Amino acid sequence: TLELELGEIVCSAVADAAQVPLRDLVRKVNEKPEPPTPEQQAKALVLQRAHRLGVSSRTPQRAAFVRVGLQRALSDSKQEMQRSGASHAALTRVSEALSRWMSAARVFTWIDTTTAKAAKEELVRKLKAARKREESANYVLKKHKEHTENAQQAEEGLKQTKAEAAVASKEAAVNPERNLAATQAANRVLDMEAK
Repeated sequence: TLELELGEIVCSAVADAAQVPLRDLVRKVNEKPEPPTPEQQAKALVLQRAHRLGVSSRTPQRAAFVRVGLQRALSDSKQEMQRSGASHAALTRVSEALSRWMSAARVFTWIDTTTAKAAKEELVRKLKAARKREESANYVLKKHKEHTENAQQAEEGLKQTKAEAAVASKEAAVNPERNLAATQAANRVLDMEAK
């Protein structure tokens, strides 16, 4: 039945959450992992039991295991969501996890969707803020690159104009009729340096 299938899916997802806590999704690569606390070890044990329990999802025992696992995983999600500086990708993964738990609530009526919905709404705001931060950083990087390229082009243009002015000056020394061209070339150099 749908309930049995969903029960298996939920238990698998919860067991995955026990093995890879959501807080690890945004952990820095060079950050040393902290040893699990007794509470984390107890949570992992409960979730692993829920995963191994091969009885109907309708039984009170299995429902209790899954309930504890979902509630603790939701708590992890809320803590992860509240951390500052979380990347858009990490927040998206947390959002997907919340969506799975919201879907499970359609079958398991004991799942509290009020907390999950509130967390989901807050997470949407966090996602928008993270996306804006990333877009802003990309915009600044793009402008910096354009500015650098423009500066390089201006420098190359100035070198070329100086070379042309030097040639015009030499020609004017030999032929006085070229004085006007030499003066104009020198003025172009001054204009470019001023810019």
